[in-house]
Amino acid sequence: QIQTGTPSRSAFLSTAAAAAASEAAPKATHQPKDPSKAPASPETPFAPTPDRKYKYFQNVEITPGGVAIVRFDNPDKKVNTLSFALMHEAQSLWNDDIHSDHSIKSVVFTSAKESGFIAGADIFDIQRVQDKSQLVPVIEQALNFFLRMKSKGVPLVAAIHGPALGGGLEWAMWCDYRICTDSPSTKMGLPEVKLGLLPGFGGTQNLPALVGVQAGLDMMLTGKDVRADKAKKMGLVDLVVAPQSLEKVAIETAEGLAAGTVKKSRPKKKSLVNRIIEDTPPGQYVMWNKVKQMVDKNSGGHY
Repeated sequence: QIQTGTPSRSAFLSTAAAAAASEAAPKATHQPKDPSKAPASPETPFAPTPDRKYKYFQNVEITPGGVAIVRFDNPDKKVNTLSFALMHEAQSLWNDDIHSDHSIKSVVFTSAKESGFIAGADIFDIQRVQDKSQLVPVIEQALNFFLRMKSKGVPLVAAIHGPALGGGLEWAMWCDYRICTDSPSTKMGLPEVKLGLLPGFGGTQNLPALVGVQAGLDMMLTGKDVRADKAKKMGLVDLVVAPQSLEKVAIETAEGLAAGTVKKSRPKKKSLVNRIIEDTPPGQYVMWNKVKQMVDKNSGGHY
């Protein structure tokens, strides 16, 4: 069952474990114990410098108003993807540059690339893991990272231009406020179901909590993406701006959230019909039966 509300550690892992267990194969003798440290495809060698401490991120910028700006920037690809290496580096960046810095009052996540925010998980990382049950610790590490992010207790803002898909949208949904551009290239979605999977980074809990169970299920079980106007209307994003204004507005919003002059996003109010379907036993019975049929059809029985 897909749950709503703040995702617990057990709820998050139950979805991940179901996916990993369903694809588990006999463990290869050469498979590393920690898939996040598995050999990657050839990439540009990286040596940290004062001007570039991290490979997959630009150096964290802290504004005079105490806003930390974290910019995704994979030098090896045209788009940013959530690879094992990026997630490992994200933990180091957060712990070393942000978590214990009391001058930081809020955080903005954005991309240094014009091509988009984050285009999803790195599918090649997943393909290289022969025993899929070994993905469970990787997902658990990601959960712990996002929970640690939230535990700092400062407002988190996602500033989205271009695609925010799969794990990219899931990262944004951990934030307190989402701003996207009105560019035709901006789209948000959870296309994992097209690979027979459901979201593994908390999306099964965070998305319905934002947009309602039915709208969330529609996105997760069809893999359809949504554009800026629809995302704003359904409550997936809080604000739509021109591309050239994105970072400026995101910083101002982060400052306002920290000061209490901007309110955190709230779930969209349900219509009467949606309350009947989602919040009454007869409606839930019909809805979850339909959900089970769609999950079985689109995930190949993985769940």
